[in-house]
Amino acid sequence: MFGEPKYWSETEGIQSGVEPCPTPISLKSLCGTYSWVFDGDSQEECEETDFGFFELSLPPGKRPLPASFTGYVKLGTLESYFHGLKKAINGEKIKMNYWDIKSLKWEEEEEGHRFGATKVVDDNGNPSIEFLVDRGYVGWPPHQSMYLAKKREDENFEEELTDEERERLGIYMGDEEVIKLTKRVKRKKMGLV
Repeated sequence: MFGEPKYWSETEGIQSGVEPCPTPISLKSLCGTYSWVFDGDSQEECEETDFGFFELSLPPGKRPLPASFTGYVKLGTLESYFHGLKKAINGEKIKMNYWDIKSLKWEEEEEGHRFGATKVVDDNGNPSIEFLVDRGYVGWPPHQSMYLAKKREDENFEEELTDEERERLGIYMGDEEVIKLTKRVKRKKMGLV
């Protein structure tokens, strides 16, 4: 778990992955193009500039309803357009700030792919996007691969993670370092630092 994203929760302890954003985010505010920065299959940062991207847009004149959004995903050799989203549901509860892609035609699994906004922001203040790819049943339970992306701001965009972004994601940090960082950020938000 050393080289992958992780976070600390007071109730759950150290968790693998990226903490979901705890406050509602407008889907429209997430529109843009994102570059992959972490590959959950290899458990490594993405350093190839041609690895791909995630794009989300709202066509002109459309109301900002999940079903109106479109996008494009290129992930290595896999690529596909998508039209329409729906709120992601875990069990019987809606998963805040996560959306299921209605259909992504690039492999056997057309459904079950989702993305969401995370609590971790990049150096420009944009939330990272967590993209979950449904790989179907590889044993039990169903297997999902996690990819992480950050928003492209302009032509001078830094494709790779900066040291500060890596730290906020808990990458290459031990559990104790992640706990200390989380507590320090919390104290800072409360005005205690």
